[in-house]
Amino acid sequence: MTVIDIFPWDAHFETGIARIDAQHQTLVALLNTLARHAVTQTNGPAPLEVLDELAAYTEDHFRCEEDIWTRYLPDEPMVVSHILGHETFIKTIARMRADHLNGLGAGLLSEILAFLTRWLAAHILQSDRYAAHVVRGLEEGLELTAAKQRAEQQMGGAARHLIEIILALYEKLSSNALALMREIADRKTLNSALSESEHEIHAIIESTADMIWVVDAEDFGLRLFNRPMADYFVRHRGLQLEHGMTPEMLVPDPDTEAYWRRLFRRALEEGPFSAEYATLAGGHVLLLNVNPVRRNGRIYAISVFGRDITDGKRTQRRLQSMVEDLELSNREMERFTHVATHDLQEPLRIITSFSQLLSRTLKPRLNDQESEHFGFIMEAARRMSVLIRGLVSFSRAGGDAGAIAPLPLDEICSAALHTLAERIGATQARITRSPLPTLPGDAVQLRQLFEQLLGNALKFHRPGQVPEITIGAERQGGLWRIDVRDNGIGIADNGEDIFEIFQRPHAAGHSERGVGLAICRRIVRRHQGRIWVTSREGEGATFSFTLPE
Repeated sequence: MTVIDIFPWDAHFETGIARIDAQHQTLVALLNTLARHAVTQTNGPAPLEVLDELAAYTEDHFRCEEDIWTRYLPDEPMVVSHILGHETFIKTIARMRADHLNGLGAGLLSEILAFLTRWLAAHILQSDRYAAHVVRGLEEGLELTAAKQRAEQQMGGAARHLIEIILALYEKLSSNALALMREIADRKTLNSALSESEHEIHAIIESTADMIWVVDAEDFGLRLFNRPMADYFVRHRGLQLEHGMTPEMLVPDPDTEAYWRRLFRRALEEGPFSAEYATLAGGHVLLLNVNPVRRNGRIYAISVFGRDITDGKRTQRRLQSMVEDLELSNREMERFTHVATHDLQEPLRIITSFSQLLSRTLKPRLNDQESEHFGFIMEAARRMSVLIRGLVSFSRAGGDAGAIAPLPLDEICSAALHTLAERIGATQARITRSPLPTLPGDAVQLRQLFEQLLGNALKFHRPGQVPEITIGAERQGGLWRIDVRDNGIGIADNGEDIFEIFQRPHAAGHSERGVGLAICRRIVRRHQGRIWVTSREGEGATFSFTLPE
């Protein structure tokens, strides 16, 4: 009689850890031996002998597994649960052996088959494969959390659905195997079960929009293909796909045929890989996932999953073009601003110089009103010069930036306070500082940021009151919030408008327009942070900004 494996070994059982896969194959072989005895009642090892061999072998196998899992995943709940499962299995086999010695007969064989089937599917297909995925991720250098996430993805989706189908099929086989195979001696029932499994797997393959096909490992002829694959060839090549078609029958030229043969040979030699392929028909771009398919340790086929990423590639190219255009526009605008502001300074210097010369020359003949008019001219020129210098500073804040490197913000703040030392002394300001963190940043720009915020706190203090400035920091997740708090005149408007260029952010009595806060926002944005103010007019202001770790 032909030897039949109720539980055939295939690639879905493999964990990728050679020692464990070899031991699993031995366990499956023992289970098939026991099942054949129960089903056919033929000569061979008695159930008691198989149970003894199974108990002895699983103890060694479990020690091997536990050595690997505990070495890589100590104290992980899933490993603790796994080990408890091993202990339960050994106890159950011992109880079944005792029941067999007590002569409980065929009913016990059905129970043994049902238990071993459920354990085999859950232990190998789910628990061991998940743990192995995590271990392989750790061996590749992933952190534990990342390894777990990748293992979940590898066990998820269509793969998990396939496992559920196999679990259901095995459960069905285990509960009905005795009755079915004793009533039907030929292989028709098995072929029917296999055919049903193939139909369910085929339904999964057909449910995706990706192109999926499988070729033979010998001549690369088509073994399997789904509807999207067939539709593509009908639409773009006018070709009806058939099983057995080889690359030279599918593609239009020798170069393309050679490309696909190289791709398949690479899978045979190197294992799974991904590649992009620009199709000759329709101008599409496919992301290919190419995998060797093994049976009993031998590669017998190559599977290819092709996902159309044409729209994504076009979007990526458009975005890249837009980024390049924007960068070019920014560089041109910075050059224009720099040149324009410098060119504007010269006529202002001439206006100021000649106004001062005329004022001194004509002073004896000028009345009060005329002197006042000359004062207006020179004051307007001065203010225009300040605005132009501010525009130059604003342009530079986003222009030739320095490198981002870890910076001790305490030192940056101290440097800014040193620059402002004369003004601090003149106002007798009191500065209170908390420790500041070390964060990635541009040293020049962050010093400019502190100088601007501290300078504003000193400048806009209340008349007759000593400025009090507090500098603090607080961690918020992956960010640090830096606060600069003062007891000055405050700000009436706390909105984003105050960070616009040439706005008047402060209270009445200070009407200057400037670019200082606009520069601050530009610097903070360059460091992937944000800046805001909390204030009420006459009650001081707190400027806060965030910087990432």
